[in-house]
Amino acid sequence: MPVSVLYEGIALAHGLEVRPGELGLFLPLPGPMPVGTRLLLERGGAVQPIRVRKVEEGGEPGVYIAAEGDLVFPLVETLPADGVPARIGVEPTGPARAPAPADLSTLDTPRSPAAPAGASEAAPATAPLP
Repeated sequence: MPVSVLYEGIALAHGLEVRPGELGLFLPLPGPMPVGTRLLLERGGAVQPIRVRKVEEGGEPGVYIAAEGDLVFPLVETLPADGVPARIGVEPTGPARAPAPADLSTLDTPRSPAAPAGASEAAPATAPLP
């Protein structure tokens, strides 16, 4: 499924194939784009916003990407062993959720330092004056 890559309305490349890579979805680009850059993939008039997650400048230059928002078209279709096409390339969206509060009821309460052996708990803190 060839796509065109756009950055702020400027076409960076045409006819590229998004494919699974070692770290997610890989888009071979002739030049790197900074991590966090928002790009658009265009195919047949449909536009899919994506974001650069990692830059690869080694063997084959390109970027690892993640789709933003609802998936407009499948970025990659794979056929797993069960024969049902899987669409990959979408990160979960929605409100971020805070972790559940910790259960503090199981924590020990602070204790005062242990009294020396043989000391009476009822002993006065100070000796009486003569």
